Amino acid sequence: METCAFCQKRRSLEESHIIPKAVGRAAKRRLLEEHPTFVTTSGERNVQDIDKLDLLCRECERLHAELGDDPFLRYLFHPFFGQPVGLSAQENSERLAFIKYGEWLRRFAASVSWRVIAAASKRGELSDEFGPADLRRIGRAKQVWKQYLNGRRDDVGPFHHYALPLHVVFEWELLDVQPSSYLNRFLGLSFHTAVKRVAGTLCTYVKMPRFIFIGKIHPTSATAIDVCPRIHADGTLRLDGWHTLPEALLRYLNEQAEWHSQAHDNPPEYFREKSKANAQRVLRKRTRDEIFDSDEIRLFAMDEELQRNWTKASPLGLQSASGSDQ
Repeated sequence: METCAFCQKRRSLEESHIIPKAVGRAAKRRLLEEHPTFVTTSGERNVQDIDKLDLLCRECERLHAELGDDPFLRYLFHPFFGQPVGLSAQENSERLAFIKYGEWLRRFAASVSWRVIAAASKRGELSDEFGPADLRRIGRAKQVWKQYLNGRRDDVGPFHHYALPLHVVFEWELLDVQPSSYLNRFLGLSFHTAVKRVAGTLCTYVKMPRFIFIGKIHPTSATAIDVCPRIHADGTLRLDGWHTLPEALLRYLNEQAEWHSQAHDNPPEYFREKSKANAQRVLRKRTRDEIFDSDEIRLFAMDEELQRNWTKASPLGLQSASGSDQ
């Protein structure tokens, strides 16, 4: 018996997924390998399933699923992840217009943000990276998000959330920085969770295939992060046309793509034979058309094109604003 991180009761704990387990299962089905790449909160490079640890009791695990995970998967993740990458901006904008928005989206963002902090705290990672002032700020945001999820408050206070459906609304132009050769595969398929200072803002950061969720912690006043699409009080996400991201966030994504590239190219020794066997098994099950139509092959082709002409737009599409993080 251990203490549940959410209800604080002594109970048997579940092996909790920080990002919903169904997201990982969906990602595996679109890969030529059966194991997506994951980078831990502290930046360790691993090739494994999505992040999980003994964190919540069964009752609290079910609460988080009902509040946000299930509707997120039903209304937002599967409709977009089920479509091939590289669709036109108009096609994706039309899909966004038909999303059944609701408070579930803000609940999901608050839930995954809370889980990222709770997991990092349990592993002792926060005290290694942040000083007392930042730890107090992180603790306050975690408390407010928990109260909101518990129904003890009606909003998330000043700790707003932002959602970025990566392959939907952005055009890529990384200015003077050479993009990672793994950039599009990272944006389209990989996982990463962190409590970080990004673009001058202390925040939670949740990267999953084609989506990023950011929970703003400090400062709560206007920062460069505010140019990202914000989740409003009614759960709507207003994404009209093309959106601009802070340059510092784009650089951070590029750095993460490099970490994922190293993890993909240099997996642990024990994993290499297992990964090879998994890849061969998947290839035997798929037709030639299924292989060449997979996200992994499409994204690989996009990365190759981006390297050949990296000053122009890539199909996934992120656009940076020079100096917006100053």
